[in-house]
Amino acid sequence: LGQHIKAGGNIIDGPTLTLAYPADITFPDEVDVNVALQNMHRIRQLLSLVMGRVLPITNASLKLPQEGNPHEVGIHGLLTIEVSEKPADPILKANTAGILAPILDRWLARYDDLEDAIRLHMSGLEQRKLPTELRFQIFVQALEALHRRTAATVSAAIDSVPILATLRERGIRN
Repeated sequence: LGQHIKAGGNIIDGPTLTLAYPADITFPDEVDVNVALQNMHRIRQLLSLVMGRVLPITNASLKLPQEGNPHEVGIHGLLTIEVSEKPADPILKANTAGILAPILDRWLARYDDLEDAIRLHMSGLEQRKLPTELRFQIFVQALEALHRRTAATVSAAIDSVPILATLRERGIRN
């Protein structure tokens, strides 16, 4: 992770300063482009949650190893995402590489198990033009998907004795 500062502007609007936070993703072995793109989006989702706002991927490229200088090839046709404004409340106050590295490792290790819940939650965040009721339903479905993936599958038997005793005390028939 790094930071890139770009200065610009014009005479009428004045100077501008744009901050970008590029990330270089390096794989230990050669991977398919689809695998690289999947991991890129997984990292974007985590960083969006950490920053408290939806972050886009504005551009991406692959560095192809060659003799001498590596060749960089741009990736076109990335999914456009409606970005959020400034973060309302970031989860982490300090976003250093040392803090993010173990979180990112755990995120990627568990992503396949929690993918349904993560994708639903992120779709609710990213599709801000949907009606509030529909976005709420998406968030509830994300919680349900998370519960289904993380809750124990074996449930304890219901102890019906106190329930039946209470019903009899109140005079409710069978």
